[in-house]
Amino acid sequence: MTLTNENDVQPYNLPDLLQFADGRRVGGVADWRERRGEIIRLFETHVYGAAPQSSLGCEITLVSSDRFALSGLATRKQVRLTFQNHGQT
Repeated sequence: MTLTNENDVQPYNLPDLLQFADGRRVGGVADWRERRGEIIRLFETHVYGAAPQSSLGCEITLVSSDRFALSGLATRKQVRLTFQNHGQT
């Protein structure tokens, strides 16, 4: 199903950034560092996906980088992934 009208999107509540997955609250800098790791793993799982490990025969090459994407709000990077299958590219 492809949604083309924002009004067709079902209601969604974003998770509380200062609450751990197990329900604990962030109480300081050390807690935030731990919670930040949880959030990054959520993005890897549900949004971006994790980059392949280099030991799996994948070479990652930066093709271009634009630090001023989205009017300076983001950095856009284009990368080339080269995979090997038993030494064959």
